[in-house]
Amino acid sequence: MKKNKKRLILPDQDIINGLYSKAIKDIDELIYNFDARFYYYYKLTNKMKVDMDFVINHTAIIHFCGKKKPWLENYTGKFHSLYKHYEKLANKL
Repeated sequence: MKKNKKRLILPDQDIINGLYSKAIKDIDELIYNFDARFYYYYKLTNKMKVDMDFVINHTAIIHFCGKKKPWLENYTGKFHSLYKHYEKLANKL
């Protein structure tokens, strides 16, 4: 890692992929790594079955990649209300 660190774009992921890529299994990204940036893409490529109800009922992990994060003050994305709902539930624990 130290020798090649300048070539690593995402060091944690790059190292895991480099060490274990042959043992990593594919999983359904709509369930376990739903990228919030691709919501409309998922809708189009899955014959419109992916809507907010689908996300609420089937998705285990929503990945907020990029700069737009629902916990930041100026977020206006599609998942703001859903995030706030789960934030409120988490604060009750």
